[in-house]
Amino acid sequence: MTLSEKIKKERTKRKITLEGLAKAVGSSKGYIWQIENDPNIKPSAQLIAKIAKSLNVTIDYLVDSEKEKMGTPDNSLVFFRNFEELNKESQETLLRQMEALMGVLKEQDEAKS
Repeated sequence: MTLSEKIKKERTKRKITLEGLAKAVGSSKGYIWQIENDPNIKPSAQLIAKIAKSLNVTIDYLVDSEKEKMGTPDNSLVFFRNFEELNKESQETLLRQMEALMGVLKEQDEAKS
């Protein structure tokens, strides 16, 4: 799958318009359309990074033609990238919520065993 195909797939999957993605990355709607429809268009690394962030995927996933879907390691990278963008208070709140959820999930796993 090409960069163009992946961007279009991820954008439509998230119900983001061309205009919405263009605005999020500081580009024009026309250029985003060109990127999605012309595999010969080679956007800058900076723009690819902005697109990946806006689509909540990794740069590696977008540019690696061998990767057909986001794998677990990629999802983890996206999670940690988003986590690092939170302020300290929000990080601590999220960590407490995760600890509580992990306790519930462990109990459910034990009950199934």
